[in-house]
Amino acid sequence: MDKTKTKGNTILARLFSATPGQARDTGMAMVLICLLLAYWGARPRMVLLAIVLLLVTMVWPQVFRPLAGLWF
Repeated sequence: MDKTKTKGNTILARLFSATPGQARDTGMAMVLICLLLAYWGARPRMVLLAIVLLLVTMVWPQVFRPLAGLWF
């Protein structure tokens, strides 16, 4: 049995195993969720958050890799 892999290492490996496409898709899903909350939740500040998330998704989608690892 290989004891070099610890539970902490496998969790981190899983979090960062998402592909760039999956990270981009996760960012776009976050934008959609913010826009839906802004529309149905009557929270206009969520539109600003959606714009910021959209810019981050377009410029640096790898930010969403840990979340995409959980999502997918």
